[in-house]
Amino acid sequence: MDPVTALGLVSSLITCVEFSAKVISATRIIFRSNDGLSIDNMNIEEVYTKLYTLSERLNKGPLALSGAPFEMSSDLQQLQELSHACGRDCQVILRVMDELKVRQGSDRKWKSVRAAFKSALSSKGIGAIESRLERTQRTMSLLFGYFLR
Repeated sequence: MDPVTALGLVSSLITCVEFSAKVISATRIIFRSNDGLSIDNMNIEEVYTKLYTLSERLNKGPLALSGAPFEMSSDLQQLQELSHACGRDCQVILRVMDELKVRQGSDRKWKSVRAAFKSALSSKGIGAIESRLERTQRTMSLLFGYFLR
């Protein structure tokens, strides 16, 4: 076997061992957790639950406060659209977290392994949604700043 091929093989093995170690570690944490989620996923669930709640309050806010129909400014409409988008993305992440949650039961060990594996595979998709949420939040912050001037 030539040295370049051997180096590629060793690199692949190291990547496989590293991924397996992460899955095993996450499995242990999930199995011992009362909530059935890893610490990172519990944090994600908590943050996006709060953000979803805030988004829902913003969606209802301007219309609920007025008591009478009125024409919203384009800035307020943009804010409400961004709030809707934020809420939808939060729901997607919360749905994924709920699917990853391991419930109590007899086969909790295997479900923990499956959840750890799914969590590792879904982290890229969650990261993409989180990036989109960050952009949405930055835009909303700019609009809030505009309203407060």
